[in-house]
Amino acid sequence: QFAIDNDVFEAMPHTDKSNASIISFMVKDRKGNYIQNGRLQDLYLKIVSTDVEGLSSGYTRVAIGQPVKYGDLSFIRLAIGSFNIRKLLREGVDFSNDLALLRHIKKLALEVDC
Repeated sequence: QFAIDNDVFEAMPHTDKSNASIISFMVKDRKGNYIQNGRLQDLYLKIVSTDVEGLSSGYTRVAIGQPVKYGDLSFIRLAIGSFNIRKLLREGVDFSNDLALLRHIKKLALEVDC
């Protein structure tokens, strides 16, 4: 079962009006506060520059979209690329890499000082 940890992640408002292959979410720090754009940029740099444990693909690094401002809020986006869509169609659904990435982001988010 795939569940988002709402103590750390929250889907952006109006996601039903955006591209279905892009997942946009806000990230909270260890105090439950939304991480704002400057700190989210720092978090983004850590996400893409540190090894992710548990990826089944044999890779250790990930690439995600840079933080985006939305009014007073900021969020990060994960895009489902064409390679992943083809793989899902060919091999079926496997959320293990997604869960490993979310665990990685959560670990780093809880280290952020806001």
